[in-house]
Amino acid sequence: MRRLLLSLPLLLLPSIALAQPKAGTEAPKPGPVMGAGYGTAAANVAKPDPSAKPRLPEAQLADLVSRGVVGVYVQGKRVALGAVLHGDGRVLTALSALGGASDVELRRADGSRAPAKVLHRDANVDLALLVPQSGVRREGFLASEADPASVPLTIPRPAASGKPAQADAFPSKSAPSPASRTDAFALARQVFKKKGPGRNASGIPLTDLVQFSDAATATELPLPGAPLVDGGGSVIGIAIPACDSEKTASCTKIAAAAGIGAIRSFLRSAPANAVPPAGWLGIVGAPSNDGRVYGVRVVAVAPQGPAERGGLLAGNDLVVAVEGHPVETPEGLGASIAGHAPGEVVKLLVFGQNTYREVVVTLRAAP
Repeated sequence: MRRLLLSLPLLLLPSIALAQPKAGTEAPKPGPVMGAGYGTAAANVAKPDPSAKPRLPEAQLADLVSRGVVGVYVQGKRVALGAVLHGDGRVLTALSALGGASDVELRRADGSRAPAKVLHRDANVDLALLVPQSGVRREGFLASEADPASVPLTIPRPAASGKPAQADAFPSKSAPSPASRTDAFALARQVFKKKGPGRNASGIPLTDLVQFSDAATATELPLPGAPLVDGGGSVIGIAIPACDSEKTASCTKIAAAAGIGAIRSFLRSAPANAVPPAGWLGIVGAPSNDGRVYGVRVVAVAPQGPAERGGLLAGNDLVVAVEGHPVETPEGLGASIAGHAPGEVVKLLVFGQNTYREVVVTLRAAP
């Protein structure tokens, strides 16, 4: 009877099958990111990047930027850059650059693309939180605690078409192949000017601004949403359009970024639903303990679902771990899978026929 009841969600209500979180619970929180994690409890898990983080080799910094920066597109046109929050997958960018759009496309340096929704915005700090709806990448940037006046600063800007990401004066031999790139970036050195207030083009005062200039031209403005990065590869601010607060008659544009204080406050106020959708595995499971191996017995698999396509066998296989983390109950397995978004590739440790094997599945949204 227990197995019959566990099979009902698969056969009758696939949208609440095992890989979906239980009603009334929030998605699991990832590691500390920019001083925030998912949901409104972000402040409780904040662990900012130490200010003493050593300076990265130049090639490594360029590689980090190529993986953590995305192009933000609205109706096929790039309007901004965005910074991926490390361990989280959501993207920070400049709100004013989006022109009121609620749906955007993220394009990465490796040529991959992902749809995203604008699920949190604040005109007072000119920041927007973009939430990928599939193909979430969780490798990105941590927050810097360093004084911007005392560390080297760089900011990404689009590289010449077809060229790999690199720092201007130090080509990166370790950068990925440029084949199939749609958005490649170079690093431009910046000079810190001051930290203080400013305003946007609409006259709204902006506080916690980091003002800087391009080391080469002193006049080139960054693309909105570009992360201002310290020598350790951590983010000091997000570039936003701003005007010199001392010249009120008109907008004299300045190179400026919303500082970490503004970013943290913005992320703490994000609504609980501003998270990527949960991935779906497509199995029905039951707890299993034969005295030797603990895990979740695969009772049934959804036809053509991620589990079946990955090779999981109903009635034979036991899911022991997800990405190296042990699972012993259907609820634990469901929570682990729900922490990954549709399109993510997940590794499962499976026990079956008296042997262990690794099963790789690509999650998708529940039907």
